[in-house]
Amino acid sequence: MQFISSRILIQDALQRYNDNGNNTVDDWSSAMPDMEAALASGGAGTATGQQLLLQSMTFPRNNSGPAGFTSLLNTTSSMVAGQVKLPYNYPNGSEVFLGDDGLGYPPNLYPNLTYFSTTSGSTTVAEAGYDGAVLSPTSSTLLLGPWNVNSSYSLVSMTMPIINNTSALDVLGWITVILDARLITQVIDSPEGLDQTAEMLVIRPINATNHYPPDIVYTSPTVDQTAVNNQQVNFVLPLNSNESDRHPTHVYGASNPVFPLTSYPAAVTAITKDQSAINNGGSKISTTNEDGKRISAGFAILSSGFCDWVVIIEESQSEVWKPIVRLRNVLLACVFGTLG
Repeated sequence: MQFISSRILIQDALQRYNDNGNNTVDDWSSAMPDMEAALASGGAGTATGQQLLLQSMTFPRNNSGPAGFTSLLNTTSSMVAGQVKLPYNYPNGSEVFLGDDGLGYPPNLYPNLTYFSTTSGSTTVAEAGYDGAVLSPTSSTLLLGPWNVNSSYSLVSMTMPIINNTSALDVLGWITVILDARLITQVIDSPEGLDQTAEMLVIRPINATNHYPPDIVYTSPTVDQTAVNNQQVNFVLPLNSNESDRHPTHVYGASNPVFPLTSYPAAVTAITKDQSAINNGGSKISTTNEDGKRISAGFAILSSGFCDWVVIIEESQSEVWKPIVRLRNVLLACVFGTLG
């Protein structure tokens, strides 16, 4: 996203808007095709990059300009415009496709920012907030989603400031980019190294910002157990139908309800207990999952500044214990054979 926000034409258009209140079609006439080209190129010129960056909305740095809170520039990649059907309709019943006017820019992936400012020395710094998260030149990314469009297609959005290329603290505006979530789904669905019964799960907090409250995270001086007990979570994406034995209500097509964090002990340990390991990784050889099924689990927290996701490798206890039982039997056979 950085290569999009640093493009000269969008920065020049925002500068004219901020300095002169210029919100005419001419002001954005050069920036629009440039942004569309940026989405189509994916930043790297690769086929994968072209398919990941789908759509963007550019917002002013505050609501004092002629546009108020509304978006200044909406763009959708020509590769997907009018081709991705969204899971809702217009009030008149007609279908909505990604890139259509209005609902073709999914409202749940575009945050309604609240604008404010702070002072750094003699410089006034524009900031924005959303559901407790603060965006600023030094805290710069908000992740929303993933959001399921259908059983095989999901979207995420990332919002960050557009910072003047000539000043590290001068925020010109804010940009939200919609991305194809396939890189997340491909990792979750990959069976490599998972044996017969193992599966990868990703658990997130139930809030807009994908962050747990600081007072329940293991880095807090004192973990608030009441807050831990009240924390609700869910899987980042509904699970595949072949995982219905251990997670019957969380596969795609089922209700996929939220559940208490405390119902998944491995997730509680990952978030609240310091494991003194990289990404706070650890394991529980004998535990249960959110549905009460007996499992073994390894866990770690995703190393990212814009989300607190817990990655869990869950496996049936019988498969985990199988090599241990085999080794025990071999040792017993050796002992009695030696005695014999």
